[in-house]
Amino acid sequence: MHKSLRRKAAKKRLIRFALVSANFLLLGGVLFFVMTSSHAHTTTELSAQTSAEAVAVSPVDKLTSYDVAENIAKATNLPERTPIANQAQSAHVAAVVSASDTSVAAKPQVITAGLKSWRDITDYVVAEGENVPAIAQKFGITSESVRWSNGLTGDTVAAGTKLVIPPVSGLVHTVKNGDTPQSIATKYRTSADKIIQDNDAENGLQVGKRILVRDGRIVPVVTRRSNVNAISVYSTSFSPRYGANGYDWGWCTYYAAARGGAPGNWGNANTWAYYARLSGWRVSSVPTAGAIFQTPAGWAGHVGIVEEVYDNGTMKISDMNGVAGFGRVGSAIVPQSAYPNYITRN
Repeated sequence: MHKSLRRKAAKKRLIRFALVSANFLLLGGVLFFVMTSSHAHTTTELSAQTSAEAVAVSPVDKLTSYDVAENIAKATNLPERTPIANQAQSAHVAAVVSASDTSVAAKPQVITAGLKSWRDITDYVVAEGENVPAIAQKFGITSESVRWSNGLTGDTVAAGTKLVIPPVSGLVHTVKNGDTPQSIATKYRTSADKIIQDNDAENGLQVGKRILVRDGRIVPVVTRRSNVNAISVYSTSFSPRYGANGYDWGWCTYYAAARGGAPGNWGNANTWAYYARLSGWRVSSVPTAGAIFQTPAGWAGHVGIVEEVYDNGTMKISDMNGVAGFGRVGSAIVPQSAYPNYITRN
């Protein structure tokens, strides 16, 4: 009897020990899983951060790589040496602008709920003693936004004046005949996507409607001539290269250079206005027959020729790799406001 009781007690102790051991093993397994998952999550975050940092390449680094590619292409006489040279030439502009113009510096994207739109544009009557900075502060926007939206040139504004106030920094624009989201974005140096989103313009813009141009800006024009649309040219080390057509056949730059006599080292179409000024050519916002039209919009911009200018606000243009497709010359009637720059030789 006594031996039987001892055997039962030993058996109970063995069972308790087994249960405790199993609990310890289970707890150890959970701790190991948590620690392993945490380490893997940290490693993933660090890898993602490193990858994101590696993507941010400065324009100077890109410029160096383009220069190396251009030298190799010329040294080995590659068939692709012409487009490589043009891309390198345009890369020089990107590096110069990035270093000198804070307007093109990368900005952090702030995501907020309840974004303002054209519906939030406000009509405001100036009170006694108010000026532009005070009004801008009241609405939480920049003074430039108030001036640009109302055609003002200074900070003084008379009491009782009716002003239009954008809900965010930028400006208010009244849609004119021929305006498109892209043409307005090009004019005010902002994004066509923002204009479409802020103004419900998926199906186009309504003439006469006031729209919000978020982050838009009006760039002042410097002139040494009586024509306010002309832009002065400053001295530089850039030397235009005349003679043979420096662009590949089939592209818009080839056609515009052949028709307009442009130098062969203006790069891609998006930098033609920049190099035109440096070459002593005239860049204007007013089209004339025979001028080269130019826009920096898109990946590489676009150029062509103004054929005729009409009194009704339209004009006839011709281009290659545009209206009729690659390698083909086409023509169309477009608004005179379709392109921001018109280039002519002085």
